[in-house]
Amino acid sequence: MIGTLTTLGANVLSSDVALAAIEFRPQIAGVLTVLVGTLVLMGSIWLIISTNQGIRMGTLISFAGFFGWMFIMGIFWWIYGIGYAGSAPVWVATDINRGDLQASGLEEARVLAGAEDLDFTAFDLVVNGDSEEATAEYNTMASLRDTVEIPDLVRDEVTEAMFPGNLFENLDRDQQDDINIAAREIAWDRLNPDQQAVLEADFERFRSDRLLRNEIVTFSELAAVAPELTKIDELTFGDWRLMSVAQAGEAQAQASSDVLSSGLFTAASEFKFLDAYDRGGKPIRDIPADAGWVEEHWIRVKHKVGTTINFRHPVHHAVVQLQAVNEVETAPGQAPPRPTVDPNEPVISVIMTRDLGNVRFPPFMVALGSLIIFLVLCYLLHVRDQDAAERRKAFEAEKALA
Repeated sequence: MIGTLTTLGANVLSSDVALAAIEFRPQIAGVLTVLVGTLVLMGSIWLIISTNQGIRMGTLISFAGFFGWMFIMGIFWWIYGIGYAGSAPVWVATDINRGDLQASGLEEARVLAGAEDLDFTAFDLVVNGDSEEATAEYNTMASLRDTVEIPDLVRDEVTEAMFPGNLFENLDRDQQDDINIAAREIAWDRLNPDQQAVLEADFERFRSDRLLRNEIVTFSELAAVAPELTKIDELTFGDWRLMSVAQAGEAQAQASSDVLSSGLFTAASEFKFLDAYDRGGKPIRDIPADAGWVEEHWIRVKHKVGTTINFRHPVHHAVVQLQAVNEVETAPGQAPPRPTVDPNEPVISVIMTRDLGNVRFPPFMVALGSLIIFLVLCYLLHVRDQDAAERRKAFEAEKALA
């Protein structure tokens, strides 16, 4: 009796351990959930059909329905690149060049050897250009009074004096900005000299940092704000195209991972991205800034149709350039200073090739395989149906003769 109880207790304990393991490991619970769901849902359909049509016929009908559904689902997977998808497109580094693109293994990349020796900077294009977006982003400096925090009491005082009642909420943006300027003037006059001195010191640091940010802007950063300023002959290097930081985001992330894994740097804070270029690939849609409605939509339609019917995928290369930054010390309690590149360090160019992956190939094979199995099962059902019809016909003939 004691032995039986001991064995029963051990079985119960082992069951509890197994259930705890299943609960602890979500992948095991997930697999069991799928298996139980498949057996219950699909098994119940197979059981109902088999009780009416027989085991063989019920199995053929159930599997034919299953693979027909898999074919339809595989079509949607194939169209949208979801479900049982393959590998996604990625940039693959083929070479990491240190300061001498003439020695690059990619012959086309040697054209970019003089890109870092230009006699003008991106900031020069901002200053000499007429782009409002570029000027607002890289050539505009806030005043000292704009940095003053407006107390709520001062804002309420100015608002009530200029616009009594609830008229402030009904004003447009420009009128509200005028009120904020007046409120800042009053707030500044109410500060004591020590408070004004602290604000002046903070503003001077902010002004120096902002000026440095403007002066070291790269051509890729400028292309993201005002692309028309970078479309000049001096920034054309054969069939290489300047990439904006928005276009080069994925390539820069991959380049950062490659240089860190190669041991050139130990942290991403030790270098700064410069410019990025690409060549090849499918044509890029380029809509002129002065294009009308008809021209813009014609360009969109032509580009969409052209890239859809073009089944060829030209080789797509990219070059991401970066450079080590100067070592700086951060003062206690202050934000770290803006990093600047060290001109004595070589420009590192990460040369990459686009791997298009095979996102839609596995779903296509699922759809194709399911279609083939579905057609085979339908053919077997058709053969069984013809055989049953011939048997019924023969039976009716024998019955008539009898």
